[in-house]
Amino acid sequence: NYLATPRVVLGATVQRGGGANVFGISIDWQISELARCYGNVFRSSKHGMGGDIQLLFPYRSGSISLSHNRSWQHASKHNRSQTGTVLDTALTWSHRLSTTSSLTSRATFSRGRSRGFGGELSLLHRHAVFGVDCTWRASLFDRPNSAFAHSRNRGAELGLSIYLSKDRNNYNANLGLSGG
Repeated sequence: NYLATPRVVLGATVQRGGGANVFGISIDWQISELARCYGNVFRSSKHGMGGDIQLLFPYRSGSISLSHNRSWQHASKHNRSQTGTVLDTALTWSHRLSTTSSLTSRATFSRGRSRGFGGELSLLHRHAVFGVDCTWRASLFDRPNSAFAHSRNRGAELGLSIYLSKDRNNYNANLGLSGG
């Protein structure tokens, strides 16, 4: 990474792993106190190429972000994924309701592996039980399940994380219900 200006960090990466050469460039640009932009472009000799961009707009009690990524995948004897373009766009709103609770909503559009619009609404609450830090998460979701079957993945999930030590070692439990 290279600090080009106090508000712009440029990055580049070259990797070899899993039988693939991967090249990438990135930018982290703090446009102002109220806006930030992240972006990267990559190319893999095994899987194809792609890029993504995220705009983040923080405010006193949360943030709004808009993200978009696109990749062009190609098949090989080692790659079992579909050949073609994959596109994902999301608008996310996160808001702190109090010092221990927050609400997140997310609207998505996908084309490629899955196709269509989706949404999720989550409530997160942190508190201590018998002196042990815990985090509860309740979510409702409705999202596309497949590009071919036009089916939906709808459901609810309740999750609990328990932090057992000051080193933040934790246990997680999730209970969910979903249907098509």
